[in-house]
Amino acid sequence: FPVTIESVKAHRYGLLAMLKKYNMLDSVDWSLIMGWERKRVITEISDDLDFYRNIFSDDEIKELRPELDFLENIDIKKSKYEEDHTWFDIFGNHNGIDWGKVFEYKTYENSYVNITTESCYFPHEIHVTDKSVKPMYFYQIPIFLASQNHVHFLRERYKFDVFDDIINHEYDLEFDNKKRFFKIFDEITRVFKNKDKVIKFYKKNEERFYNNRMKVLDIKNSTKDKEFFMGLIDKK
Repeated sequence: FPVTIESVKAHRYGLLAMLKKYNMLDSVDWSLIMGWERKRVITEISDDLDFYRNIFSDDEIKELRPELDFLENIDIKKSKYEEDHTWFDIFGNHNGIDWGKVFEYKTYENSYVNITTESCYFPHEIHVTDKSVKPMYFYQIPIFLASQNHVHFLRERYKFDVFDDIINHEYDLEFDNKKRFFKIFDEITRVFKNKDKVIKFYKKNEERFYNNRMKVLDIKNSTKDKEFFMGLIDKK
């Protein structure tokens, strides 16, 4: 499982905390590249529980306090294949980073399942970024920590195979942010406990993974977005 945490978001910290609490974090190739930003906020705000209240109750925050403290004391945690790179090493200034070039191919090539933590989780809107496309390109099985109907959009708009026969994406239908978070985590846990089944599935479905990659290349070569915007511009 690769998990890349870029900007500081409650659902991303919450996921890592839950993975740690239930002894799965060591099996995940994860990163936390802007921990220094979270640490800065904590030093300025004595009681920052509101940061987590969109996904956890006060009792749940209290129960997760050791895991949250562990994460909130991290400045930068790179994935294991990024440790030799100098990406993200300058605290407080990521303005000059070329985000299209700061990921390590091996992070994707050496994992069967990708837990994709999209930027948009709490707003009731869908915002697809490169994070949702990368697992399709790199022959991975995705689980999406994202807003409601994100998976549905990927199916309908881009015709991606999201492997419903091995992943239960019913969490995608859940409107309530807290309930959706725990449904996603339950599915991650189920998949984690059935790793052998996932590996067998992967080996038997090579063509499906290849087809997803081809669909990503089709998106790259598509002119639909350009035609759409040109149509708007040309309207009088």
